Amino acid sequence: MKRRLLLALEFVAITASLGWLWIEWGRDAYVGAFVWAATPVFIVLGVRQLEVQLIADHFINFVPFLALIIVTPRLTMKRRMLGGLIGIAAILAGHILLSAVAYLAKSRYGLTAKAFTTLFPAYLLNDSLPFILWAAVAWSQVKLLASRLPFGNISTSKVESGSARPRDSSESDNYSGHH
Repeated sequence: MKRRLLLALEFVAITASLGWLWIEWGRDAYVGAFVWAATPVFIVLGVRQLEVQLIADHFINFVPFLALIIVTPRLTMKRRMLGGLIGIAAILAGHILLSAVAYLAKSRYGLTAKAFTTLFPAYLLNDSLPFILWAAVAWSQVKLLASRLPFGNISTSKVESGSARPRDSSESDNYSGHH
């Protein structure tokens, strides 16, 4: 319990520190670098204007990704660095996609509810991407964590005659729930 609490406190401290750095310095620097780096891609995609007011707040998703990569125990340095770099590149690609969708939504619907409805799936993907990427980088740790959850050892039931029912612990088929 003490170890989990320390890990949670470490995550909060790193996230708060990275969040503060992002807000004070990173956001403006990133938007400038992003516009410069992504402009050739925008030209190819036909994006004529970066809709910063619609998307800049969603660029912060680097913070939880980096915090999770830093605090995840038992990741090798190679996996941490390589996964971090690939994750950052994927998040950048997600920002380019989000920017393109924002441009299309605003140019087609203006600043209306329909534009937001069009943007919502892109926001959702963008905002969940750090956690998906972290789970991919730290897959062995995620599996270990999941196996320790109260429902982590539930066996999957076989589907027979169109219905499935949960197994009870007295039923056995030599499956322990672990791989």
